[in-house]
Amino acid sequence: GRASHRIVMEPRRSTLDQLNYLLASPCVPEDLKSPLQEAGMAIIADIGPLFPPSGMIRIHGDCHFSNVISRPGESFYLIDFDDMAMGPPVQDIWMLLPGDVDESFVELDLFLEGYETFRSFDRRTLKLIEPLRAMRYIHYMAWCAHQVTEDGSTRAIDGFGSREYWQTEIADLVDQRLRIAEGPRSLGNVL
Repeated sequence: GRASHRIVMEPRRSTLDQLNYLLASPCVPEDLKSPLQEAGMAIIADIGPLFPPSGMIRIHGDCHFSNVISRPGESFYLIDFDDMAMGPPVQDIWMLLPGDVDESFVELDLFLEGYETFRSFDRRTLKLIEPLRAMRYIHYMAWCAHQVTEDGSTRAIDGFGSREYWQTEIADLVDQRLRIAEGPRSLGNVL
């Protein structure tokens, strides 16, 4: 189809490609590539089976409040469609939440109520939020590395590419893997 060039948000495809890009990048210190690879591959192995290909649709892919325009008395407008992808619909919901899922039941329920006026939503896919967050970590690191490779710098993060940056990112991936293993604490009434 016309969107065949778009990323497919599936860990063993898009996330693996992004991790491999990072591992080949001069942005990552050589001695930190192995820990980054270990953390990234462990996450991909853990979450890969959670993403059935049948649940993929065309999505915005980068749906967060910086990409939403709100004007008094008007509808909301989404902007910045350059990251459109094929992926699970929950990707376009979780980044709009004001906090962690277990702290955002009211907002999540309202989002889903509105979403379901246009399209049904498989609430079982809410369990993908933390895996998608891990994928987002790797995606964002790769995006920053692309900027440095193409432009010589990144405007997104001060300190990108420093040892401290990569040590923090690797630790965050390890922590996120533990969070995924714990599973959602509760999804309130949204299931």
